[in-house]
Amino acid sequence: MFEQYDDILTIEEVAELLRIGMTQAYRIVRSGNLKGSKEGKDWKIPKQALISFIYNIYGLAITVSICKATATSIEGTKRHSCSS
Repeated sequence: MFEQYDDILTIEEVAELLRIGMTQAYRIVRSGNLKGSKEGKDWKIPKQALISFIYNIYGLAITVSICKATATSIEGTKRHSCSS
């Protein structure tokens, strides 16, 4: 579905791919729910950002393994917790 599009999309392309109007596409980007950057009058949206947005909005799980350092314990040693 996305193969025919460049890696950077316009608002028009986002609206077309999501099958929504231009006004709604602008709202989604301005809200920050879909990451994009404004260059002059034009918005540029990475194709990967749109794919992630679609996964998030439809509740599809993206499995990512994340490891975070936790607070230092009372004994002064650092603990790590990993989730996948």
